[in-house]
Amino acid sequence: MFRLDMSNLQATETGRPMYMHGCTQGNQKEVTELTIAISFSGLTKRYGACTAIEDVTFSVQFGEVTGFFGPNGAGKTTCLRILAGLVAPDCGTATVLGKRFAGLPGPARQVGVAFDDAGAHPGHTGRQHLLVAATEAGVPARRVDEVLAMTDIEDVSERKIETYSQGTRHRLGLATALLGDPRVFILDEPAGGLDPIGVRQLRTLLSRLADQGRAVLLSSRALAEVEQIADRVIVLHKRVLFTGSVEALRRRSCPVGGALRVRTSDDARMAAGLASSAGDIRSEAAHGVLVQGAGAETILATAAAIGVEVYELAEPVASLEEEFCRLLNETAPGSAR
Repeated sequence: MFRLDMSNLQATETGRPMYMHGCTQGNQKEVTELTIAISFSGLTKRYGACTAIEDVTFSVQFGEVTGFFGPNGAGKTTCLRILAGLVAPDCGTATVLGKRFAGLPGPARQVGVAFDDAGAHPGHTGRQHLLVAATEAGVPARRVDEVLAMTDIEDVSERKIETYSQGTRHRLGLATALLGDPRVFILDEPAGGLDPIGVRQLRTLLSRLADQGRAVLLSSRALAEVEQIADRVIVLHKRVLFTGSVEALRRRSCPVGGALRVRTSDDARMAAGLASSAGDIRSEAAHGVLVQGAGAETILATAAAIGVEVYELAEPVASLEEEFCRLLNETAPGSAR
């Protein structure tokens, strides 16, 4: 079972734990609240004439799962590799726990990193790979059994990695990241190749880590899956296009002023019936009728008067995928700004 030493955690006013860092000065002990786990500032990387990322700036807090979204080639992996000290930026900084990755003492015990090409030797078994990683990190060998259980790959741990499926390789990468029981996780496409059960297990594990006060930064293209666990989202397309809560992204393009969406048995008649009582009526094909300037009571009364059955009446909130695609289209070259 996954266990966390809670001695370095204190609850915030919201109930979420936060990490406390203590430093002794004489007989006085000063305690500093650490809320920022990861920080990117003005990060830029070019490969010849190609700009991979430009002026990327955002932060990741403890106690949150932060989803890092973007299309292929958006620069997500470049950012994560710079953060993990695998690639040098042209300018800007990327820090973990206030330091560059290379400056962290015992980094595997503080930061868990999982990339698609984790460098596991294909001729080794999963257990051998983890034992080597544990030795390099100074972690007791018994921790290997714990992370094998946490990632549900105990039954394949004696098989060679070259026989693993993509999903099992991702589980092994996550097990490696968990070895040092770290405070911060950097995960590149961790759900890749996982079946529905594996995705659910991943969601449960990452949510538990955040609930324990840890910080998780993960990149993914599986928006529908990550939508269910991410507290904050970063949308990247070489530059940061959006940063904020999942709810804020969903509502980014929603009309202001108490708009409601109604779906009925006859949306055309519903729109016509509301035309005289609402300020703005807009039919949205299969999505129903968007109504602005009329409250729920007026909409329901109108439906009853014209004999239309109401199937749904709610605030117009888009899915994360819808807003993600809309945001990319708005910022594409040649788009109206």
